[in-house]
Amino acid sequence: MPSQPIPYPLVGGYRQSFVSTEVTFVQPAVGATPAGQALQLALRGYKSIKYTRKRTRAVVRGNHPDPLAKTRGENEYTCEAEYLLAEYNAIQAAIQALQAGYGDVFFNLVIMHAEPGLDAVTDSVIGCTIDTTENESQQGPDPTMRKMEFGPLKVLFNGIDDVQVPLQGSQG
Repeated sequence: MPSQPIPYPLVGGYRQSFVSTEVTFVQPAVGATPAGQALQLALRGYKSIKYTRKRTRAVVRGNHPDPLAKTRGENEYTCEAEYLLAEYNAIQAAIQALQAGYGDVFFNLVIMHAEPGLDAVTDSVIGCTIDTTENESQQGPDPTMRKMEFGPLKVLFNGIDDVQVPLQGSQG
C-alpha cells in the first residue's frame, strides 16, 4: 500500500521511468571490478531489464458448460537484461572471481524504481544464474551489447510474494 497519496497533476517532480531504475547484484554481494570500482556503480550501462512472473493454471471441468474450479497452478519466472560490453565484462569478471565457472554462481538482483515525492518500489529477482549470453554485432552507430538470461527461481514485485504459503525449508 502506498505510504503517500499519488499527486495529480504531478507538477513538481517526475514519475518513475527507465532512468529512475537502479539494478544491483546482491547475495552474494558482487564485489569490485578489476579496476577497483564498486560493480554497482558500473551498472548504469544497461539498455533494458525485463522480468516476469507467470502462473499457469488448469481449469477443472465437469458435466457443465461452465468451469468448476481452477488449480493453484505453477509459477514460472524469467529475467533478462542487456548490458554494454564493458559492463558485461565487469559483471562476468566479478562473478568469476567468486567461483570458477561464472555460470554456476547463484546471485540475487535488487531493482529499485525511485523518484523524489513518490514511494520507492523495490523488486527482487532471486536465485539467478547466468543461463544465456547473447551477442549481436551489426553495422551502424549502436554500441556492442550483451544480452543475458538469468533464469530466476523467484520474483517479488515490490517485495510481495504471490503465493499464500511461501516455499520454505523444513523446520525440523
